[in-house]
This record gives sequence, C-alpha cells and structure tokens, in this order.
Amino acid sequence: MLYNTSMIITKKRMLEMFGKIPDQQIAEELDISLNYVRNFRREQGMKQVRRPTMTALERNRMYKYGITPEAFREMVQKQDGRCAICEKEVKKFHVDHSHKNGKVRGLLCSACNVGIGLLQDDPSLLLNAAEYIKSKD
Repeated sequence: MLYNTSMIITKKRMLEMFGKIPDQQIAEELDISLNYVRNFRREQGMKQVRRPTMTALERNRMYKYGITPEAFREMVQKQDGRCAICEKEVKKFHVDHSHKNGKVRGLLCSACNVGIGLLQDDPSLLLNAAEYIKSKD
C-alpha cells in the first residue's frame, strides 16, 4: 500500500486510474502531489499521460470569448464550415462578438469580420451601406 497522510491509497486503485486519466487529474482526485503520481508511474514502468494541450489560438479563444475547442468545432459544424454572413467556405474563422456585451454571435470569414468591424457593428450603418450599393448598381 502507498501511504498518504490524508488517506490510504491501494496500489490496485492507483493502477486502475493510470492509463486512463492524466497525472494531474489523478493527483487532484486522490489529493496527492503530482510528483508522487509521476514517480509512482515511473516505478511501475508506465508512460505519463498528459491532458491534451491547446494551441495558442485555442487558448486565446478560451480566454477572450470563453469558447472551448470542442465548442468551437461544434460552431464550425453548425455553420457547415461557412461564414455566417457570406456563406463562403472558410478555412480560418474569426469569432464575431458584440462589443457592447461580449456575447459571441457566430463565426465569420476575414472579409466579413473586417467589414462589420469598420462599420462599427452598427446595424443602421450596415443598412445604409446596403442601400447605397443597391442604388449605385
């Protein structure tokens, strides 16, 4: 048995958790140090399991908009990989959000994102621009 001041952890229980759960999660669940978990894994000849890491872009989306990588993939799938405005297929999406309340509205291509940004996200300016284009064609 492995001894910890807060609880007795059986070797069997530790081995059940290994291979399935990242080391940091095991340490948190069993209330033991991360180094203890890593040393135990090393002694047993097992490879370390890490949490999947996020790219810098995914971390940025998470920080700025609260969008997890899974939620972002769902949004792309929901929009069929297309811009929410022009409906063109997009490889690199931009997160469109309200500058008033921070709420995410959808995913846009670069051109549409810049376009509504330059018109200050103002619906009346967007409508005026649409009318202008219609009247000049």
